[in-house]
Amino acid sequence: MRALWPVIAGAALALVLAGLRRAGAAAAFVGPAPEFVGPLQDDGAAGGQVDTAQVALRNRAAFLAVLRYAEGTDDAAGYRALYGHTRARPKLATSLARHPVESGEWKGEKLTDGQCRGAGLGAGCITTAAGAYQMTLPTWTRMRQALALPDFGPTSQDQAAVRLIRDNGALDDVDAGRFEVALAKLRRTWASLPGAGYAGQPERSIGSLRAVYAAAGGAFA
Repeated sequence: MRALWPVIAGAALALVLAGLRRAGAAAAFVGPAPEFVGPLQDDGAAGGQVDTAQVALRNRAAFLAVLRYAEGTDDAAGYRALYGHTRARPKLATSLARHPVESGEWKGEKLTDGQCRGAGLGAGCITTAAGAYQMTLPTWTRMRQALALPDFGPTSQDQAAVRLIRDNGALDDVDAGRFEVALAKLRRTWASLPGAGYAGQPERSIGSLRAVYAAAGGAFA
């Protein structure tokens, strides 16, 4: 039965996201990179308890799914998404060898003056947010250097997101399933999270994020 867990979780998540899309939410879910999730393993303890490390990895994978949903990059092209990408109006990088601004493929997107003010920047500012976790070039550069990441591919983006979560003091909360505690610590890092408070940036509801997390196999503490 354990081997069926990814299939069951994926089917449940598809149903949840279908309901959210009918309510005006984002596009179809793409699951986490395989190194972040797998069937739960019995640790051999009495009563068939699961390995807490496996639970933490599953929670981590589910939380990454939440971030992709919140950022609107949970469709099939999400790891190539440039700021402003939607299913109806795709904006995609052609290569994942490097961050698209770093490679010179893209120059970023100009924000409205209200969005610039909300981010504490001057009028005419440009965002370089790209990829599944919408990382700007300065943020990506820090993560790439810290982790010696070889490219801007899906595995590298997932690893960078986990490192960014850790750097904001939320990784233990993510792994333990303290979902809303983690969201609160990360809301100024990802503008789409509830309570982020960036002017001109839409925020997802806590209810929709909880639904995605649960359907992706996350366990609440």
